Amino acid sequence: MHGNGLDDILNCTGKEDGHDVDYRGGWSGAFIAVFTSVSNLCVIVSVVRKLRLEMSVPAVLVLGLAVHDFSAGAFSFPLVTAAYFRGMCWTGGWHACAYNAFMHIFLLTSSQFAVVLIAADRFTALMLPYRYVTGARPGRAVCSLVAITVFSAVFAVLPLVDVVSVVPIFDVVCTFDWADSTASGRFYIYWSIVQGFVLIGILLVMNVFVMVEVRRMNGRVERVPQGEGEVEKRGRQRQEKYSEFTLLVIMVSIVFVICTAPILVRTLCNQLRVLPSENADYVAKRLSIISSMINPHLYWTFRPKGRKALLNFVR
Repeated sequence: MHGNGLDDILNCTGKEDGHDVDYRGGWSGAFIAVFTSVSNLCVIVSVVRKLRLEMSVPAVLVLGLAVHDFSAGAFSFPLVTAAYFRGMCWTGGWHACAYNAFMHIFLLTSSQFAVVLIAADRFTALMLPYRYVTGARPGRAVCSLVAITVFSAVFAVLPLVDVVSVVPIFDVVCTFDWADSTASGRFYIYWSIVQGFVLIGILLVMNVFVMVEVRRMNGRVERVPQGEGEVEKRGRQRQEKYSEFTLLVIMVSIVFVICTAPILVRTLCNQLRVLPSENADYVAKRLSIISSMINPHLYWTFRPKGRKALLNFVR
């Protein structure tokens, strides 16, 4: 990516004051940025407190997802909000565009992989319990989060070294050019599309198996006699905890699919130059960032302890 060329695209020379303010986009962007940052910060505080009492793999993975989503709200979305109000030239021209493109691709990609990692953890815990008990360690969870972070960073750097061109879209956000026709650009675009659909497929398959297994486990618990002993009570409580967290993972996965599939479809359409629609592109792009705002609220909604922790945090 070359600064002068991108400066020409942004048309920044002496025209910073000619930007038409988009108040609707700006205020909605500000809301998304603040809401995403604050809600994920609450999750981070709650999970850190929990980890101080007891280290667990699910909590570490949830913390990783919350950190990625918080970073998106705090370090990526505000620049887009500023561009709505003042224009991309005011935010820094091609330098800000490069930063925004990297952060946007990096944080959204790492967030997607974190969701799949959490689903894989639940899948392994339910389908391969003995292997999970012997092999699942918080340290390994941290290593997995570091691995997806490094991969996402490398994936986000490629557009900045001219593997695929970087362009501003909707005059507020920079990302890789969906219609890039170069060989390396096409490779990168199809890679991102296939990668996204593979993640969706993995999520769907794992969640189907998890739902079936949870139903079987619930059926076994329901058959326990009412006058159960202490061991049976602990088993029932453990099963309720498993079902609670599994429901959270399933709902996060559903949100992931709903928010990710449209942007993949629109990227493919733009690359193939079929079904052009700026409105559809805009909606798909907005959906792709909304999951970062929704995920923390699913945490509070589907976890009674999480709701209690939120109330304590607010107080």
